[in-house]
Amino acid sequence: MLQPALHQTVPLTATQRLARSAERRPPALLLALFLLTAGIGLAACSPAGDEGAATEPAVDAEGEAAADEAVETADDRFAAAFAGPIEEAHGAEAWNDAEAVRAGMALDFGGNRVLEGSMTFSPDMERVRMDVAGGARVYWHDGTAWVSPADAEVPRARFHVLTWPYFLAAPMKLRDPGARLEELGRREMGGASYDAARLTFAPGTGDTPDDWYVVYRETDSDRLGAMAYIVTYGTPKEEAEAEPHAIRYLDFTEVGGAAVPTTWDFHHWNEEQGIHGDPIGRMALTEVELLGAGEELEEGFFTPPEDAREVAMPETAPTADAAAPEDGAAAD
Repeated sequence: MLQPALHQTVPLTATQRLARSAERRPPALLLALFLLTAGIGLAACSPAGDEGAATEPAVDAEGEAAADEAVETADDRFAAAFAGPIEEAHGAEAWNDAEAVRAGMALDFGGNRVLEGSMTFSPDMERVRMDVAGGARVYWHDGTAWVSPADAEVPRARFHVLTWPYFLAAPMKLRDPGARLEELGRREMGGASYDAARLTFAPGTGDTPDDWYVVYRETDSDRLGAMAYIVTYGTPKEEAEAEPHAIRYLDFTEVGGAAVPTTWDFHHWNEEQGIHGDPIGRMALTEVELLGAGEELEEGFFTPPEDAREVAMPETAPTADAAAPEDGAAAD
């Protein structure tokens, strides 16, 4: 199973960020926050006249703002330290300067060809177009998935149009609004050593905010080497967590100043072993391009035509067979 995610900003309160981050705060920061909070409490309880009572709300507001800033700064500091080198190693500046990214693709699972064609998308993934073998097109436009023509059969169209561009863009998406990175330290997997972090999402972020990843950064190159993940698209989180998988990025090539993996192997994964067993699937990319402004993109390239139909999120969990990406049998 694979991950569809296009994430959007969800503002969080100071209290929510503080509570969520408390468990992973360094001891020194926890002590500072404790002393800060204790000081606020003592100030509120100390004798004061009318003047002191009048200023109490301002003291509380200042204390909460200071605590929020401390937590936010610590989160941002780790995100920058972990994701920043990945972005640099993958050429984020060249990637973000492009008008669009384009690649041919062929996806196989369980010995079957699941998807073939090409994907073209803006670097921020706000606009996606997937040209599928056989003539159908799938679009992501203004937060909605579309298939053209309306009678085209593209199983799991919404899933596909969000998943594969996201996996290609992943090195540049780790600090998206709503994304949260938590340090996991050094991890060994497949005879190699990686710096690891857990990636989760704020409630309401994208189609599947309950998805999570374990992100593996190569220690020698700082490239994104692998990601473990669960897929909650049309599936309860408990079921998804019972069958985690991983993507391993291979065969990097330089494209217009960006480092792009052209082979992705998919594996079974667990916390104890990491990636294990033979690959269960593979994505092969060809003719990857970073397109400049206006280059080879006709007007309205990303706009669904009038004959397109909307593809909504699945309302109910699919059957076990339908949920498996390797058979491609699920409905849109």
